Amino acid sequence: MSEPSIISTTQTVPGASFQVEVPLTPSYADPYVTVVQTSATVSIPLVPGPRTLTTAPRSVGFLGGSERRALNAALTLWSDYDPATKTLTLCGNELVDPDSTFLSLEPEGGPDQARIYRTHASAAADDPADAAPDLARAFQNTVRSANQAIIDTAIRQGYTVIERTPVPAISNEHAANLLLVYENGWFKEPFDPNKQYGPNARVHTIGSTWNGLITLDADENFANVIGSTDDPKIDGMSWIALWESEYGTATICTSYEYKGFSCTDDLIGGHSILGTKATEVKKGSDKVFIMPICKQHNGDDSVYMAAIKYTKGISLKNYLEGGLTVDAVMELLQNGTPMLGNDVQWPGPVPLAQR
Repeated sequence: MSEPSIISTTQTVPGASFQVEVPLTPSYADPYVTVVQTSATVSIPLVPGPRTLTTAPRSVGFLGGSERRALNAALTLWSDYDPATKTLTLCGNELVDPDSTFLSLEPEGGPDQARIYRTHASAAADDPADAAPDLARAFQNTVRSANQAIIDTAIRQGYTVIERTPVPAISNEHAANLLLVYENGWFKEPFDPNKQYGPNARVHTIGSTWNGLITLDADENFANVIGSTDDPKIDGMSWIALWESEYGTATICTSYEYKGFSCTDDLIGGHSILGTKATEVKKGSDKVFIMPICKQHNGDDSVYMAAIKYTKGISLKNYLEGGLTVDAVMELLQNGTPMLGNDVQWPGPVPLAQR
């Protein structure tokens, strides 16, 4: 299937869902198994919160030999929906996580013999040692196509889409410039090693705050996160460099001259939130994202912006606990310790709840 079939994208009717028909299984045959090309209907309820859903099992072929047992297949995926901002969060194809989209193939009467085919390249099959390599690749390619079709369709239909992805491969020097400070449970600012912070300040690494990629609807409004006006740079590496590592060089403010605003040429990676009002962000929110904006916009919390020149950004997530003390971070930086790790599981400093 080259293009997914849109079945429904209703947002306002109670009990509505986002539905799309996607590839389920490829055409495949060898002396041991025969599979026919099939599709499945994915239906994501448009109600608040995360959920894992599985399509209805479908007969897709049979095992060869004297038994000739029927094979059933189903697609399982994770999603999260925020109706207030019409934001749909999905797992990207490269995400290595229990939430990652997968296809299950189960012979009739043999649930213990079911096989799982995931989207990410490191897990084509649960047990590749005794799985037919060609079959594993064929199923993995199909589940990747299905997952990507869901993401692409949601974007085309005007949803704001967050695609959960792995933390990018960046240098330790760059990661050291992507630290965020929270104080008393609220986002304060990007970490500045030259500043003094209070005893309640906790610092989070990019390994803990990275969520993935976000695609805004064209011209969608967004505003500054209050407290994020600084964009510290060490050796020129900063939040704008993180955005550029995913999307290429930023050459103009995302909200260039929106509503007559006088933009400047110097760009930074601005911490942003959907809507028309600059807002403080409490820790635990997954609503912050990075967009290329000019310093003039970044320093003015009285205005809001629009996704005019760019619609894609970096999505950040926040943790309710953990984090590093400022002293611990300074010691790690001085020792050259890699800063890409998840600070909630950091092997050094004790988690906040235990301090």
